[in-house]
Parts: sequence; structure tokens; C-alpha cells
Amino acid sequence: MPSTEPSWVIAMLEKLVDKFVQERTILEKEMDSKYAYEMLMAELKKSIEEATEDRTEKAATELTTTPLA
Repeated sequence: MPSTEPSWVIAMLEKLVDKFVQERTILEKEMDSKYAYEMLMAELKKSIEEATEDRTEKAATELTTTPLA
């Protein structure tokens, strides 16, 4: 910047840069948390689906192998 700029303008711009960096850091952390949450939910959903399939297969197998009394 030219030396004719008032120092208050430079100080204001420096504060804005600091504020921007802080807000960007917060948003990045939130995005990381959101991504981790979405990955966990996808993993849990898949586990539930697999467990349900296993239970259904086991129940079907038991019906076909259990002798009727």
C-alpha cells in the first residue's frame, strides 16, 4: 500500500483478515465434524442393514431345518 494511506485503514484491514481467518477455521472444523458424522451414520446404517439381512437369513434357515413336531 502506498505510504499515503492512513494507518487506521491498514489496522482495519488487518483486523478483517484476522476475523476472516478465525471464521474460516471455525467453519473448517464444523465441516470436518459434519463429514465425520455423515461417515459414522453411513457406517451404522450399513451395519444395521447387514445385521437385518443376517437375521432374516438365519430365520429362514431355521424354518427350513427345524423339524415340525
